[in-house]
Amino acid sequence: MTLLAKNQSTGGFDKFPLPEAGTTRAVCCGIWDLGMQKTTFQGTEKIQHKVIIAWEIDEKINSPESEFHGQPYMLSKKYTLSLSEKANLRKDLESWRGKPYTESEASAGFDLEKLYGINCLLGIAHQPDRIDPAKIYANVTAILPLPKGMEKVNPIRPFNAAPPKWVIEKQAQAIVEKAIEPDDPFGDFDEPPAENLPG
Repeated sequence: MTLLAKNQSTGGFDKFPLPEAGTTRAVCCGIWDLGMQKTTFQGTEKIQHKVIIAWEIDEKINSPESEFHGQPYMLSKKYTLSLSEKANLRKDLESWRGKPYTESEASAGFDLEKLYGINCLLGIAHQPDRIDPAKIYANVTAILPLPKGMEKVNPIRPFNAAPPKWVIEKQAQAIVEKAIEPDDPFGDFDEPPAENLPG
């Protein structure tokens, strides 16, 4: 199965201490299709095809009472499945690959599942939730290519592993309806994800 992004414009889980803010080596460990999801921004409701990209980072979970103790933190980011010029997915993929897409490349599309196992540097920032500022998340704020000479790592999570429970819960919220493309002045308007989640 492919998860092709194209330019078509022409619950409950363990709580852990946040991973450190800053820049860290990471490897893509999961790409999950959320299907068509309903989103609202500034009173405007849209139905868009959403996906989640996840990474394992160098830092390990320090929570001896948890079954995930000693495993890498897994950070994730939700996107609209689009390579339009305004899409956050396109901006992050271009930053990750180190060069922009040509319009012919964007129109042809890119299979997101090819990201599995690709290394990068992630910028991580501790940011408050938009709705409840008392909740602080470790959010992915930048994705950069791995510098030449830096050792690469392989993901622990197998490619064909079942998605985590929190992803399955989001997938269950999918609706069957025609997508409205994010070709608007706001681009993507995803809510901040809860990034410090178990794999």
